[in-house]
Amino acid sequence: DVKRKLLAIEGELNQTKTGLKDATLKLNETIIKLEITTLELNGSKIKLEGMTVELNETRIDLEDTTLKLKNAIETQCALQKGNLTKWDVFYSCKYYDKVFTRGLYKQLRTTWGSHTKNTIGHENH
Repeated sequence: DVKRKLLAIEGELNQTKTGLKDATLKLNETIIKLEITTLELNGSKIKLEGMTVELNETRIDLEDTTLKLKNAIETQCALQKGNLTKWDVFYSCKYYDKVFTRGLYKQLRTTWGSHTKNTIGHENH
């Protein structure tokens, strides 16, 4: 009777040892998965930091471009309102940074004639 109890306890001990080995293997697998996930997370963090820097640079570029556009629009509006001299027409898109061709010259004469009529009331000025 004692021998049978001892064998039963030994069987339970073996089952416990096997269960402990299985649990240890699963725990080690989980630790490895956790380490891999941590590495992936750190990689994602580095990518996110890079994207944040890029986003900030893009935001700065956007603000700069918005300011330039605002200034260009204000200049364009001033040209369209006729508040400038006839020489300021060279800052408009039609003439700025363009090769001065015969066609551009003719267009300029027409613009100057129109500008003078609108602002002064006669053509010769």
